[in-house]
Amino acid sequence: MAKAHFDPGKELLDYLKGSPFVKRSDLSEGELQKLAHGIHNDVFADNIKTVIDQAEQIITIDPALTEKEILTTAVRDIAQFLGADAASIRIYDPIKHEMVSYGSYRYEEAIRKEAVPYEDSIAGEAIRTGKSIIIPSIPREPRYKHKEITARLGLFHDSRAFSYPSFLHR
Repeated sequence: MAKAHFDPGKELLDYLKGSPFVKRSDLSEGELQKLAHGIHNDVFADNIKTVIDQAEQIITIDPALTEKEILTTAVRDIAQFLGADAASIRIYDPIKHEMVSYGSYRYEEAIRKEAVPYEDSIAGEAIRTGKSIIIPSIPREPRYKHKEITARLGLFHDSRAFSYPSFLHR
Protein backbone atom coordinates (compact mmCIF):
# COMPACT_ATOMS: atom_id res chain seq x y z
CA MET A 1 0.00 0.00 0.00
CA ALA A 2 1.44 3.35 -1.04
CA LYS A 3 1.87 6.08 1.55
CA ALA A 4 -0.39 9.09 1.25
CA HIS A 5 1.46 12.09 -0.14
CA PHE A 6 1.85 14.89 2.37
CA ASP A 7 0.91 18.22 0.82
CA PRO A 8 2.24 20.98 3.11
CA GLY A 9 0.51 23.59 0.97
CA LYS A 10 -2.88 21.93 1.56
CA GLU A 11 -2.14 21.43 5.26
CA LEU A 12 -1.21 25.11 5.56
CA LEU A 13 -4.26 26.20 3.57
CA ASP A 14 -6.52 24.14 5.86
CA TYR A 15 -4.81 25.66 8.90
CA LEU A 16 -5.23 29.19 7.57
CA LYS A 17 -8.91 28.58 6.78
CA GLY A 18 -9.48 27.53 10.40
CA SER A 19 -7.60 30.51 11.84
CA PRO A 20 -9.85 33.06 13.60
CA PHE A 21 -7.74 35.85 12.09
CA VAL A 22 -8.31 34.60 8.55
CA LYS A 23 -11.98 33.93 9.25
CA ARG A 24 -12.38 37.63 10.17
CA SER A 25 -10.64 38.76 6.99
CA ASP A 26 -12.29 38.96 3.63
CA LEU A 27 -9.63 37.08 1.68
CA SER A 28 -10.92 35.14 -1.29
CA GLU A 29 -10.14 31.44 -1.80
CA GLY A 30 -7.59 32.41 -4.45
CA GLU A 31 -5.89 34.91 -2.12
CA LEU A 32 -5.76 32.30 0.65
CA GLN A 33 -4.18 29.84 -1.76
CA LYS A 34 -1.58 32.44 -2.78
CA LEU A 35 -0.86 33.21 0.88
CA ALA A 36 -0.45 29.50 1.73
CA HIS A 37 1.73 28.98 -1.35
CA GLY A 38 3.89 32.01 -0.48
CA ILE A 39 4.37 30.92 3.14
CA HIS A 40 5.16 27.38 2.02
CA ASN A 41 7.69 28.42 -0.61
CA ASP A 42 9.24 31.45 1.06
CA VAL A 43 9.20 30.50 4.74
CA PHE A 44 9.13 26.72 4.99
CA ALA A 45 11.62 26.11 2.19
CA ASP A 46 14.14 28.52 3.74
CA ASN A 47 13.67 26.96 7.17
CA ILE A 48 14.07 23.44 5.80
CA LYS A 49 17.30 24.50 4.10
CA THR A 50 18.51 25.98 7.39
CA VAL A 51 17.72 22.74 9.24
CA ILE A 52 19.56 20.69 6.60
CA ASP A 53 22.57 23.03 6.73
CA GLN A 54 22.62 22.80 10.52
CA ALA A 55 22.38 19.01 10.48
CA GLU A 56 25.27 18.89 8.00
CA GLN A 57 27.32 21.16 10.25
CA ILE A 58 26.70 18.92 13.25
CA ILE A 59 27.48 15.65 11.45
CA THR A 60 30.76 17.09 10.17
CA ILE A 61 32.13 17.67 13.68
CA ASP A 62 35.66 16.29 13.79
CA PRO A 63 35.47 12.71 15.13
CA ALA A 64 39.08 13.04 16.37
CA LEU A 65 37.85 15.36 19.12
CA THR A 66 37.23 14.00 22.60
CA GLU A 67 33.67 13.02 23.50
CA LYS A 68 33.32 16.17 25.64
CA GLU A 69 34.67 18.40 22.82
CA ILE A 70 32.22 16.82 20.36
CA LEU A 71 29.28 17.45 22.70
CA THR A 72 30.45 21.00 23.46
CA THR A 73 30.67 21.73 19.72
CA ALA A 74 27.26 20.14 19.11
CA VAL A 75 25.58 22.09 21.93
CA ARG A 76 27.07 25.34 20.60
CA ASP A 77 25.85 24.63 17.06
CA ILE A 78 22.38 23.60 18.26
CA ALA A 79 22.09 26.64 20.54
CA GLN A 80 23.09 28.99 17.73
CA PHE A 81 20.63 27.31 15.38
CA LEU A 82 17.79 27.66 17.90
CA GLY A 83 18.79 31.22 18.78
CA ALA A 84 19.45 30.21 22.38
CA ASP A 85 21.46 32.55 24.59
CA ALA A 86 23.15 29.65 26.39
CA ALA A 87 22.95 25.87 26.55
CA SER A 88 24.38 22.85 28.27
CA ILE A 89 24.33 19.10 27.86
CA ARG A 90 23.72 16.94 30.89
CA ILE A 91 24.30 13.21 31.05
CA TYR A 92 22.70 10.91 33.60
CA ASP A 93 25.17 9.33 36.02
CA PRO A 94 23.40 6.21 37.34
CA ILE A 95 25.96 5.67 40.10
CA LYS A 96 25.57 9.13 41.64
CA HIS A 97 21.94 9.43 40.46
CA GLU A 98 22.48 12.94 39.07
CA MET A 99 22.65 14.84 35.80
CA VAL A 100 26.28 15.78 35.10
CA SER A 101 27.22 18.72 32.90
CA TYR A 102 29.11 17.45 29.89
CA GLY A 103 29.40 20.39 27.53
CA SER A 104 28.06 23.90 27.37
CA TYR A 105 27.71 27.05 25.33
CA ARG A 106 28.14 30.40 27.13
CA TYR A 107 28.18 28.79 30.57
CA GLU A 108 31.58 29.23 32.11
CA GLU A 109 32.90 26.28 34.09
CA ALA A 110 33.08 28.45 37.21
CA ILE A 111 29.37 29.34 37.24
CA ARG A 112 27.74 26.27 35.72
CA LYS A 113 26.48 23.68 38.19
CA GLU A 114 28.62 20.59 37.63
CA ALA A 115 25.69 18.33 38.49
CA VAL A 116 22.00 18.68 39.25
CA PRO A 117 19.72 16.10 40.89
CA TYR A 118 18.15 13.50 38.64
CA GLU A 119 14.89 13.54 40.60
CA ASP A 120 14.51 17.29 40.99
CA SER A 121 15.65 18.80 37.70
CA ILE A 122 14.26 19.58 34.29
CA ALA A 123 17.01 17.54 32.59
CA GLY A 124 16.22 14.57 34.83
CA GLU A 125 12.51 14.93 34.09
CA ALA A 126 13.21 14.82 30.34
CA ILE A 127 15.15 11.57 30.80
CA ARG A 128 12.56 10.05 33.17
CA THR A 129 9.60 10.84 30.90
CA GLY A 130 11.38 10.41 27.57
CA LYS A 131 9.81 13.67 26.40
CA SER A 132 11.23 17.03 25.41
CA ILE A 133 10.46 19.92 27.72
CA ILE A 134 10.19 23.50 26.55
CA ILE A 135 10.41 26.21 29.21
CA PRO A 136 9.06 29.50 27.80
CA SER A 137 10.47 31.65 30.62
CA ILE A 138 13.30 30.50 32.86
CA PRO A 139 12.72 33.24 35.49
CA ARG A 140 9.07 32.21 35.88
CA GLU A 141 9.72 28.45 35.89
CA PRO A 142 9.59 26.96 39.41
CA ARG A 143 11.40 23.78 38.30
CA TYR A 144 14.43 25.79 37.18
CA LYS A 145 16.45 25.98 40.40
CA HIS A 146 19.52 28.02 39.43
CA LYS A 147 18.08 31.37 38.40
CA GLU A 148 21.10 33.19 39.84
CA ILE A 149 23.24 31.62 37.09
CA THR A 150 20.96 32.79 34.30
CA ALA A 151 20.87 36.25 35.89
CA ARG A 152 24.69 36.37 35.94
CA LEU A 153 24.65 35.49 32.24
CA GLY A 154 22.18 38.29 31.58
CA LEU A 155 19.36 35.89 30.67
CA PHE A 156 16.10 37.30 31.92
CA HIS A 157 12.39 37.46 31.02
CA ASP A 158 12.48 36.10 27.49
CA SER A 159 15.06 33.41 28.21
CA ARG A 160 13.78 29.99 27.26
CA ALA A 161 15.01 26.49 28.02
CA PHE A 162 14.68 23.30 26.07
CA SER A 163 15.41 19.89 27.53
CA TYR A 164 15.63 17.00 25.16
CA PRO A 165 15.90 13.42 26.45
CA SER A 166 18.88 11.77 24.84
CA PHE A 167 20.44 8.54 25.87
CA LEU A 168 24.12 7.77 25.40
CA HIS A 169 24.99 4.10 25.49
CA ARG A 170 28.50 2.93 26.21
